[in-house]
Amino acid sequence: MNLNTEFRIYPSFSGNQLRILDKLDVALRSRHGPEWQAQRMVGDILRICAEADSLQRLSSILRDLWAVVILLASQFSSDGQDQRTLVNFIETLREREDEVRKGSNIFWKDLPYLADCLSENWNDPLSSSRRLTQRDMTEWENLNSFVARLTNKNFCPWLQLPIKELRNALECPQSRGAVMECRVLVATDWIIRCGDVLLHKLTGENADRHLALSLVTGPLCRNVPLLGVERWAFWSKRFQEIGNNYQKLELNDAIYLRIGKALRVMSAFERERAYLDRT
Repeated sequence: MNLNTEFRIYPSFSGNQLRILDKLDVALRSRHGPEWQAQRMVGDILRICAEADSLQRLSSILRDLWAVVILLASQFSSDGQDQRTLVNFIETLREREDEVRKGSNIFWKDLPYLADCLSENWNDPLSSSRRLTQRDMTEWENLNSFVARLTNKNFCPWLQLPIKELRNALECPQSRGAVMECRVLVATDWIIRCGDVLLHKLTGENADRHLALSLVTGPLCRNVPLLGVERWAFWSKRFQEIGNNYQKLELNDAIYLRIGKALRVMSAFERERAYLDRT
């Protein structure tokens, strides 16, 4: 697959972004396995970053890299090998202990500027006034799944993103049909892939009270604390309600099964948390 042709993005990308895209394209089109592909991407990006002759230039390269990654993540199927390879590439970068460029005091382990770029480009198509297409919804699902895969207890600089999607799906008045299916699918993906992180962030002793100001609850749970197990319990209750009424909400059987899986995952995380609290 030629990424430049497949996604027809020449008009919107800068020269440097196209160069980065080409490097990732070459790796993904190789006949080697995903681990080799990810390592090839890392090597190419390290060489591009080494060319930066100033911190300003380095910042620009990193932002260009994340712009390309965010677009590709939305295009790659959440269950496909290309997205898994892209996640492996990012995780390999984050495992590095060295500076992005010697003397820059900017480290790969922080994935510098990625959280900012995600926040700046977190454009929910379901809230847009323009006509919504199936492709819009699929790309939104893919992007959320990608970021959820990168999220773990040691790295979650974008907590406001999953909270926002759970709020839209569970704490706001219900929509129906395809839009609601997309919202619920995105919410369940965050729970299934990194619900343990969300529970920890909501209820941990070091919960970020300052960040909580950006985690406002939706209109259906105004009296629920922004941080705390009560909000988690509310999500569980709402998943159950949506599951019980999935046919009235014009949701398909696959979404019903997905809700069931999310609820089982939530219960498992609750038991794990209770066990840790006792030990």
